[in-house]
Amino acid sequence: MDYVNLTPDERWAFDGILSYLTFLDSVQTCNIPHLKSCVTAPEISLCMAEQTSQEAMHNQSYQYMIETIIPSDRRTFVYEFWKTDSVLRDRCEFIAGIYQQYMDVRFV
Repeated sequence: MDYVNLTPDERWAFDGILSYLTFLDSVQTCNIPHLKSCVTAPEISLCMAEQTSQEAMHNQSYQYMIETIIPSDRRTFVYEFWKTDSVLRDRCEFIAGIYQQYMDVRFV
């Protein structure tokens, strides 16, 4: 991929997508085990363990893309893009909020 030759709009979209996917997979990786702790069916528990593994692998893949495609002086911006873009921040906060609500009720 030739990142430097993307148009500013293409670069903005690429950065935003990578940032959003990285956030989503990290949230999944951290929270699926909490959900899994309530599951009693062994086959479902096994599927959730596999999903946790896959989410971690996805996150590692996105990190690899950021570290190899994005110029070093822009990487922090990409990792934190979801925090500075209001649309992505609202989406991420909504998703994180749902997990937090679950944790607040489950572990009171």
